[in-house]
Amino acid sequence: MWEVARFENLKSQDFEVLATSGAELVLFGSGQRLRFPQPAWFASLIQQGIGMETMDTPAACRTYNILASEGRKVLVALLLEASSVDQGDILVMRRTDQSKGLQSE
Repeated sequence: MWEVARFENLKSQDFEVLATSGAELVLFGSGQRLRFPQPAWFASLIQQGIGMETMDTPAACRTYNILASEGRKVLVALLLEASSVDQGDILVMRRTDQSKGLQSE
């Protein structure tokens, strides 16, 4: 899990950790509404040739399920806002392989 509770607290270091995941695509769920991170925040992903898509958290979950079912190397980083859970948190899930399913970090 990331140690970021609010969208406003995100910084480039929070995305740098995702650049070493081995994913081909990162889906960022920005909470209950669509908010775009600053391009500088995900420069490390671009440098590694990793695609980045931003959408609201429910859409990121749906998209992750579709791509993971196709066997894609996809990682989803979800901002879970305090209004939807007890405390704000960001959850990172990645597809490990077909037999193991999802694994939280």
